[in-house]
Amino acid sequence: MSGVPGSRSEARTVERALSVDAIFELLGDRRRRRVLTYLDRYERRVDLNDLAESLTDDRNGPTAGRFALTLHHTHLPKLDDAGVVTYDPTDRIVEREPVADRLRPYLMLARADDRGDVVTGQR
Repeated sequence: MSGVPGSRSEARTVERALSVDAIFELLGDRRRRRVLTYLDRYERRVDLNDLAESLTDDRNGPTAGRFALTLHHTHLPKLDDAGVVTYDPTDRIVEREPVADRLRPYLMLARADDRGDVVTGQR
C-alpha cells in the first residue's frame, strides 16, 4: 500500500460509511463473522496462521492451513476492501479497523442466530 493521495491507504484515514446492504453482505458468510468476532473480542492485530488456528477445530471442519488459504484468498480481501480490516497479504497480518465498530450490533444478532438462539420480532 502506498501513501499516494487517493490511494487505498489514504482512504482508510477517512471513516467510511457502510450501507446496511454492504454490512449484510460482509456478515453473510459465517467465516467472516468468526474473523470479525475474534478481532473484536481478543486481538485487534493478528497473524493469519494464528487467526486460522484459533478459529478451527480440525475434528469438525477444515484444517487450519485450508482455512487460512480460504481467508487469504477470499474473505480477508473482501473485509479489507470494505475497510473493516487491514490485511497485508505479504506479511499475512490482519488488523481490525475502527469502522468495524459499525458492524457490532449486526454481528451480535448474527452470532445469536449462529448459536441457535431464537430471534423474533414479536412483542
